Amino acid sequence: MPENLFEGFKESTLNEWLDQARKELNGADPASLNAELFPGFCFPPYLTSESRNATQPSVSGGIREWIAALELYSPELENTMEMIAGEAGRETSAACLFFTGNNTAAGNYKAAYGIEYRDQESLFRLFDAINPLNRRFCFFGGADDFYPEKLLVAYAADRKLDPAGLSGFSQEKIFSIRQPNPGKETDGAFANAATRFREAKQALPEFCPLMLPASIPEVVAAGPTMQLAALLCMAAEYLRRWEKEDISPADFFANAAVSFEAGNTFFVEVAKIRAFRKLWMSFQKTFGANPVAAIVHSRPSLRLYSSTDPQSNILRATTAAISLVMGGADIISLPPHDVLNSPQNHHSSRIAINIQHLLRHESLLGTVDDSASGSYYVEELTQQIADQALKIFQDAENAGGWISAMWNKKEGPMK
Repeated sequence: MPENLFEGFKESTLNEWLDQARKELNGADPASLNAELFPGFCFPPYLTSESRNATQPSVSGGIREWIAALELYSPELENTMEMIAGEAGRETSAACLFFTGNNTAAGNYKAAYGIEYRDQESLFRLFDAINPLNRRFCFFGGADDFYPEKLLVAYAADRKLDPAGLSGFSQEKIFSIRQPNPGKETDGAFANAATRFREAKQALPEFCPLMLPASIPEVVAAGPTMQLAALLCMAAEYLRRWEKEDISPADFFANAAVSFEAGNTFFVEVAKIRAFRKLWMSFQKTFGANPVAAIVHSRPSLRLYSSTDPQSNILRATTAAISLVMGGADIISLPPHDVLNSPQNHHSSRIAINIQHLLRHESLLGTVDDSASGSYYVEELTQQIADQALKIFQDAENAGGWISAMWNKKEGPMK
């Protein structure tokens, strides 16, 4: 056996390969060999060295670590506290709290979904159960005037804790609550958000109050390229408006996080997060900032889950979790398989956490960082998603930015 398995294969340029392909196809167009495996994504039967080098995401080699988070969503406070105190809660280092008023968890529920914020002391008791000095907080949803960072500052003062020890993130309040309109109300919302951002970073240096959602229902439904374009557009809106508030791009990027909802197409989800990493690094350079990695949270979309066959959701959650680990998510939370049918309970919550334990400790998915790197299919898909998302972003910016483009989507680039 030769030492070099590729010995005897002549290196060739793309044009040389295409000429040879035409000869062997009796003059037919080599494009006939392309495969459209998904609508909008066409795959040629080759991977050039230039394309492969261009698609390498900015990740370091080594171990692929991620945080397994427990989802908490029971309207009953006592039940929520029991979940975090149970076996599933004890084996996690982060808690994702979903509050009522959360549009990212849309679904046809037969059971109540969402923690209800009744009073400050009740929520402080929940924080006590979470043990925030040892776990990250991840806040989703809530009413317009629900600001987790303010509650955490009050909680630290009340419990005499060092607020610098509280870490996590919360969903931003402009794009995740409703579609903002291009008017004075939105201008005021960005100014208020800038004030809260400065106050939060001063009081809670390890807490990120700026998680951008790629989980807006109409964006998720539009596919992976629209999700990435939406994130870039949202970030651009913040950067433009916060320039007037004296918040630099470096401060913005150093404190930004993003949240994805995973679909059911495995390789697309792997490539989507990798494409985001690539675009985010280039995006930061455009604004003159030194690139830093954003925290990426992701979970399976509840639109994948079946209410008539909840047991099958265990399989859906597993395949989604594998794609999220391979894609490079930093924090992964899995909705329990019976979330659409039953109140939150220890059994299904434990299964959701155990899926991640099995992937980490038995399947050993964490032994390699960016395990999809070098795959022809994933690399090509990563590049195409990135290219298409960048084109949508540029069209939206030329139309006046995300807010104007979405507000006029019947006529503009978002139609």
